[in-house]
Amino acid sequence: EERRGHATPQVQSDRAIIWEDDFSVPANWTISNEPGSFPDVTWEVGQGLESTGQYGTPAIQSTTADDGYAMVCSDCGGNEDGADYEKCNLTTAAPIDLSAYPYVILEFQTQYRRFTNEQCYVSISTDGVNFPQPPSDTATVDLPNGLYPVWVDGELTNGISPGNPTVKRINISSAAGLQSQVWVRFYWYGIWGYAWYVDDVNIFEQYNYDTGLESAYYSHTGAGDEY
Repeated sequence: EERRGHATPQVQSDRAIIWEDDFSVPANWTISNEPGSFPDVTWEVGQGLESTGQYGTPAIQSTTADDGYAMVCSDCGGNEDGADYEKCNLTTAAPIDLSAYPYVILEFQTQYRRFTNEQCYVSISTDGVNFPQPPSDTATVDLPNGLYPVWVDGELTNGISPGNPTVKRINISSAAGLQSQVWVRFYWYGIWGYAWYVDDVNIFEQYNYDTGLESAYYSHTGAGDEY
């Protein structure tokens, strides 16, 4: 049954979910900040989290929001002078075995607004120690293998959420496929942005088909004609 106010995204039948987490157990995740980063902006995992900064961003309305989700609130940290970048990590506490799967997709639900040039990344490690990082501040091109921007250039309008929640799917096969140990990290990098929420993370085997028709109903004339 769909919960009122919560999204229930369509799930394709030709995929196999390999691993998933709904943030109901905070111990499944570890939180850290990069050395030299602004200390007052970091991830949180729990129930009822919401940005309380000067420019608050509404909490995520994900499928399982009631049992917890993750949030990093840049707006709450008071980093207006921008002396140090905010570089904070939310990482799976235990490795994920993907050794039987060459082609894998990371999917999660998110709520986000961009202020200027801050960036959201997914970073993949196969040893739990070394995670790829951007070659320059908030770069989105020429990234090392295993580092993926959540939002591509031009996808966002500053100050506007693209949807609450938005379902993001990232092909992590180049870094995680056929690996016996994989750690997934959500990596925030910026200065005095808004807030980023994440929930309902899963990894699934890549679809059998690159393109599929989800709905034949796109628009109509008012008389039920479909195009």
